[in-house]
Amino acid sequence: MKRSVKIGLSLIVIGAVLALIGFGFGGGSSSISWNNGPKVIDRKTQKEKMVQQSYTYNEVKNIDVSTSLPVRIITGDVKKTTVKVMTYQKLPELSYQQNHLKITDKQAGSVSPGHIKIELFSWKYENQGDQDGIVITVPQSQSLSDIQIDGQNSSDVSLSDVKADKIAIQHVADTRLKNIIVQHDLTLDDIEDTDLNDVTTSTATIKSDNGDLTIQNTRISDGMNIQLENGDLSMHHNHINTGKINTSYGDVTLMNNQLSGQLTITAQDGDISAMIGKSSVTAKTLDGDISAFNSHDDDQTSYTHKGTTGAYVISTDSGDVTIKQ
Repeated sequence: MKRSVKIGLSLIVIGAVLALIGFGFGGGSSSISWNNGPKVIDRKTQKEKMVQQSYTYNEVKNIDVSTSLPVRIITGDVKKTTVKVMTYQKLPELSYQQNHLKITDKQAGSVSPGHIKIELFSWKYENQGDQDGIVITVPQSQSLSDIQIDGQNSSDVSLSDVKADKIAIQHVADTRLKNIIVQHDLTLDDIEDTDLNDVTTSTATIKSDNGDLTIQNTRISDGMNIQLENGDLSMHHNHINTGKINTSYGDVTLMNNQLSGQLTITAQDGDISAMIGKSSVTAKTLDGDISAFNSHDDDQTSYTHKGTTGAYVISTDSGDVTIKQ
């Protein structure tokens, strides 16, 4: 086959691939630009105008949100609670009655432009959308009674500098809580990657089927219950009374925590590392090794140490246990 024919056929294939990408992601309204290689730019998305709407409310005590949009709740230098919504889709419904703010997104599972990147051989399709979501700002002096968030299995949630009697978050992707005070119950259910930093709560109940959990600089005065199906747990510099941790597949790391009661850690498949301080510890593994205070024995499957405050009860079906002072 002649060289010119080969080049012609190659160009036809390239054109077909770029056309399919353009129609698949831009409804046919696409262009091609050159920036370190050919890129498909979705003109429709670039021209699409984000809908923005702001609301204000005199006094809010309860917040109930159900949306697939990212949610952020913060305190700020405002006299009234403000809500700002940014979305490419239809605006969610907002209702306010008897200090109860309710935000409902009827488009469950809707997808925002976000950031889409597809790479095929050396050709790339890249679509960078603006950040959308819901931002709720409450006055700095405001203490809330109840916060409930349902992320409809896709929303990211971020709370910072907020006080509330109860917080319940479920069906979300990534969760970030920073400088939060919860008088009674903190409940996180069906979550993915989660980070708790400087959180004070009476009780904490956390369940995740898939995602890592990090807890640091946090105080849990009564009880803690953590259940992780597939993900690692890392806890550093926390004050804990009593609690239970159950993991199926993932490692557990406990470092520099202050324990006053009993903390039970049970792992099905994963390593456990604990820096116990002055606490007691009882550890066992069915299929793994135990290393305690830099002493290691390949045949050691159980270990007991008597401390002065608090007690760790550690067990894993398959994994190593490391105990440090």
